[in-house]
Amino acid sequence: QQMTAGYDQLPALLATGLDIRLNCTVKSVTYTTRPVRISTSQGDFLAEHVLVTVPLGVLKKGVIVFNPLLPTAKRTAIARMGVGAFNKVILQFPTRFWPSGNWFINIEGKSPYGTTFSSLEVAAPGSNILIGWQFGSTATIREAMTDAALVSAVRADLQRMFPGRTLPAPVATAVTRWSVDTFACGAYSF
Repeated sequence: QQMTAGYDQLPALLATGLDIRLNCTVKSVTYTTRPVRISTSQGDFLAEHVLVTVPLGVLKKGVIVFNPLLPTAKRTAIARMGVGAFNKVILQFPTRFWPSGNWFINIEGKSPYGTTFSSLEVAAPGSNILIGWQFGSTATIREAMTDAALVSAVRADLQRMFPGRTLPAPVATAVTRWSVDTFACGAYSF
């Protein structure tokens, strides 16, 4: 079954009865003795145990300082794994001008593959939303663009998919930039 009200329902349910601190950025974890000391933007906290579940990109950037250093095996694994760029440009249009149904299409047949598109028609019927998926070097290059320039580039990609048609302007847009997000520092690991 779909989580139509958003994926945040799951952690909200799991957090019932727990002391959760939001807007509290972790700066360091000192685990030489118990209790463990976690230094944050909102002060220090003590805990018997710490479960670190931050993205690989954050670990690679060394945003959180561990004292002592993480074990060699963990540091080696973090160093050897890669984090790739992957972003979305979400476009909502006043009307649907693309084929109906659930589809995913890549408009380039060679590297760097440009932008791949998918429709949200099956998941959100009548929403008139297309998602432009950008990855690899295309995502990295386009991440530096302004939102307006990025939306324009993705619309040009769409125009190549539908030559000869006059495409409507989007009524709403959203852009992700996971590599420059300080709480992600990348998208997928490899």
